[in-house]
Amino acid sequence: MTRRRLIALSVLASASAAYAQQRVTVLVCYSEIPGSSCSPVEAPFHSPTLEGPIPSSTSRAGEFDHQLYYRFANVVPGNYILRTDGCNPFGCWLDTEVVVVDDDVAVRVQQIGPQTPTPAPRGAPCGLNWQCATGFCSSGVCCNEPCRLRDEYCDEPGREGECLRGPTPIVRATPTPTTAVDTPCLGDGNADHHVTIDEIVGTVRNALNGCP
Repeated sequence: MTRRRLIALSVLASASAAYAQQRVTVLVCYSEIPGSSCSPVEAPFHSPTLEGPIPSSTSRAGEFDHQLYYRFANVVPGNYILRTDGCNPFGCWLDTEVVVVDDDVAVRVQQIGPQTPTPAPRGAPCGLNWQCATGFCSSGVCCNEPCRLRDEYCDEPGREGECLRGPTPIVRATPTPTTAVDTPCLGDGNADHHVTIDEIVGTVRNALNGCP
């Protein structure tokens, strides 16, 4: 075999290898909760981009398969940064390092969490179970147990957070006390044995408003 033919075969092999490298695919998915598997529910809410190979800052968007993965096709070997952002109630996603060698790569984006406030104590207002230290939100407050039966409630004033059973108490408005009228409906208002005009007027007013 001549030297020229060997060189041609070597160039052809190198070109074939380079072509094969360009066909490497990076698949990206997202979990809904830190540490869990990839979720098709979470996937549609993201728009990841693949930046690299480092030191190049070239960036391109992935193609979503409308099921679980974002696909980056024809990726050449090298080190990349998968750019992403956003949070849900359970945590936030981070930029992820991706190393491509000579085979397809599947990446589950790193997520840290939970990024939620400190769970509320029993009796505190709530809207969802995960907001409560007890794990139960019922009747709009953090409850000591699920308290979901028809005759159960957890928001009795003074006992918020304690699941009680029975008819839900009706909070009645405290009646406004009426002030007694000093002057009587009829007769002498000051017992001086004389009925004045003012006493007559007061007697009529009292009669209209109800006698004391």
